[in-house]
Amino acid sequence: MKTFTSGLVAMVVLGAVACTAADEGPAPAAGVPGVTDLPPGADPGKAAPPPEPVTGVPGEDELTERYGVFVVEGGAEGAAGTRAEPMGSIQAAIDKAKANKRRVYVCGGDYAEALTIESGVSVIGGYECASKWMPGNKRARLTAPTSPAVQARGIDRPTRLDGFEIVAPDGTAESRSSIAFIAERAAALTIARVELRAGRGANGVAGTTPAPAVHTSSPHGAGHIPEVDPCALPTLNAAARASCRQLGPGGPRPGAVGGTAACSAGPQPESGGAGEGGDLYAAAQIWSLRGVGAAPELRSGAAGAEGVPGASGSLGTFSAAGFATADGARGGDGAAGAGGSGGAALHEIRWPFVDSNYRWASTGGGGGAGGCAGLAGTPGTGGGASVALIAVDSAAMTLSEVALVAADGGDGGAGSFGSAPSDGGAPGASLAAPSAQPGGRGGSAGVSGSGAGGPSVALAHTGGAPSQVRVQFTRGAGGRGVAELTSDREPKTIPASSAGPSADILPF
Repeated sequence: MKTFTSGLVAMVVLGAVACTAADEGPAPAAGVPGVTDLPPGADPGKAAPPPEPVTGVPGEDELTERYGVFVVEGGAEGAAGTRAEPMGSIQAAIDKAKANKRRVYVCGGDYAEALTIESGVSVIGGYECASKWMPGNKRARLTAPTSPAVQARGIDRPTRLDGFEIVAPDGTAESRSSIAFIAERAAALTIARVELRAGRGANGVAGTTPAPAVHTSSPHGAGHIPEVDPCALPTLNAAARASCRQLGPGGPRPGAVGGTAACSAGPQPESGGAGEGGDLYAAAQIWSLRGVGAAPELRSGAAGAEGVPGASGSLGTFSAAGFATADGARGGDGAAGAGGSGGAALHEIRWPFVDSNYRWASTGGGGGAGGCAGLAGTPGTGGGASVALIAVDSAAMTLSEVALVAADGGDGGAGSFGSAPSDGGAPGASLAAPSAQPGGRGGSAGVSGSGAGGPSVALAHTGGAPSQVRVQFTRGAGGRGVAELTSDREPKTIPASSAGPSADILPF
């Protein structure tokens, strides 16, 4: 009796299905004008929503305009999205369907676009549509021009992505990482029968060394100004000569100028000190005058301080925005050199006097200007990541029959040592001691660090890993770091940077 009852129930169900199929008739061919289950002129994106969310692959009885918007490779732009007039863009179909949380049905084919999944809008791919719309065995292929290839954020209504092969592009200089999918707060999302394939992370770029800074002024001090009879100058006429002899003792004449400091780039150095000035002496003062004036401070210009070294990169960081590469840090520029002091004046008057009762003592030479600083170079940048899926706060999301495939991470770029500093200016010649002093050499630049290698990760997550049913993981090699580098010009070392990790699953 129990067997009979079961058989009867089965017959009733089959009969109901047969009646439904007979009522609807066979599924029409895609692209055939007039085929729709909506009133003439109705928009499938604005019709009444489906009675229930999709929980599996919809059958042929649900492949109607009542449930979804249709997409086919090569569909016309601006098409209605019906079976008769399918759209050509999956994203355009999602945007059309999201007002009433309808589905998007995608025929098998190749689609070159990136997608943003909307909450409540399921996207089902891989349908056969050569003669009529029906479930197929092949996935639709989405080859994105940008990374991430697909993103889903704030998915709080049941939403399904099913039947796709999704490929992210290799990393580039502008966007170094390749990420197939980013899910953020996507608790109600199910990804089923999907392959998420990331491309290779781009290599980091090596740092560059700038041209050395050079003096654009006169860094060398002027030489001493010899003693001279101010009243015997050939340029003086008789009246001026007579006036000159009435000068009497005078104040010191200006000393020789120090070197002036201006560099083409970086911090500006100190100018050199002026030499001590000479004095004007009368005959009564100079019968036995010989010696030096008050000696200035004897000071060679101090060398500039060395720039702070920059660190090399370790591990980049994951977030809902993707992956931030581990770049090296830029070193600091060196400090400019200090100027040297000027020299002392020589007070020496020789006998006999020439034709004047007055003489100037020789001035001291000028000090040299400080040297130009070494300039830090740019750091090496980190290699990009290759990540199939980044899941943020999406532990309730479900992965079912999903392949997560990551390629190799990008290699890190080498850092740089910076440009060489320049020497300080030379002192001007002096007759007396202490003589003028040279300027100090500019400080060396701090090294700029190397970038780290990028990771290769199938699934990176925070806030808990998604639920997994028959998930396959494939990973590549992490990008290489840069070994320690030593300068052949001066004793400096750029520390080694880290290699990128390689993992099936990486919490962050």
